[in-house]
Amino acid sequence: MVVKAYQPDLIRYQIKDNIMKKLFTFLLTLLIVFYNNQAKANDTLVRFGQNLAGAAQWSYKGGGTNLDAIAWKTLAYAEPSWLTARPSAFGFGTNPPLRNTAIPEDATAGGGGVVGARYPTLYFRKVVNITNPQLISYTNFIIQSKFDDGIIIWVNGVEAFRNNVASGATYNTWANGTIGNSGADIYTDYINKSLFTAGNNIIAVEIHQADVNSTDLFFDLQLIGNRAANNLGRPFTVRYNNASERGNILFVANNIITSQGTATNEAPPTGTATNNGSTGAYIDIDDVNTNLFPLGSSWKWFSNGTQPAGNWDEPSYNDAAWAIGNGEFGFGDADETTCIPYGCNGNNCVSTAGCNTYWTYYYRKTVNIASLAGVDKILFNYKRDD
Repeated sequence: MVVKAYQPDLIRYQIKDNIMKKLFTFLLTLLIVFYNNQAKANDTLVRFGQNLAGAAQWSYKGGGTNLDAIAWKTLAYAEPSWLTARPSAFGFGTNPPLRNTAIPEDATAGGGGVVGARYPTLYFRKVVNITNPQLISYTNFIIQSKFDDGIIIWVNGVEAFRNNVASGATYNTWANGTIGNSGADIYTDYINKSLFTAGNNIIAVEIHQADVNSTDLFFDLQLIGNRAANNLGRPFTVRYNNASERGNILFVANNIITSQGTATNEAPPTGTATNNGSTGAYIDIDDVNTNLFPLGSSWKWFSNGTQPAGNWDEPSYNDAAWAIGNGEFGFGDADETTCIPYGCNGNNCVSTAGCNTYWTYYYRKTVNIASLAGVDKILFNYKRDD
């Protein structure tokens, strides 16, 4: 199938059949998806190390160094005797995930300690510059991290994310236990933009090992400036990861959407976003959609074994002589709404031995869209053979 589209207000389909076929069917629906605000691209401010193009450089410190009494989370900290490396994805042990920068299993400045005497904590730092126009444009920030076994992330000295490490942890605090998948899983959290300032910002990270015999260590991080529209007042649907999440729970997304609901079966509750800053189960914001035309709607069509004269795929083309009908179009399946010529005999829905199908069938539909303001994307749903 070849699809041509040059203008937003005209839908054209050109179906090509390269060999003899017994069945052809064509249905299409168009759905336009609106959001409260025009979608804008996010900025990836710090990239995962696996993305070697533009991967981030980090400073790091191991070797059994205890920084509990040092202001190492501040921008002013000078990083004495720290090491630097690019790309990130630091660690040792199980592969995958790939460790782009190896942490030595020894007592050197960047080391994680030898087997049987692993160090509880290793430290990582990165300066991130954010311009004032960027900061103003962001709704919030997205931090995505990979780690083994526990992690604490600080932004300008304020804790932003913690996983698998007890509250009040110090250098000597081990992770709560080993973490699955050797650090390959991505953990995502939304961070309030108030933690950042225009200019240089410091991201400081603690990685805590599980015990003195830990077999692996891993750290990687990605920071995204998020320009997503504020979703207050938007409808939403809860998405359960598993059956254990059903019940009377608080549903929240991005720390700005909250609804209390009860679910006793697989059908998830729905609601409207309000502004209560809590955390809870994962939900999806529903798109606010407008269906421009459904399956089975009216189309102009042309098929006689030749190509239409002129620029048939332009809005100005005169298709007054084309046939008109409702989908489903086709032949050979006995359920078509509009039958079209099979081939050389020109008869609709009738096949003749030795008569090949036409190579190409043409369709046009004019769609009027009053405004594209607030449109995030346009979705096409179609059925076709071939």
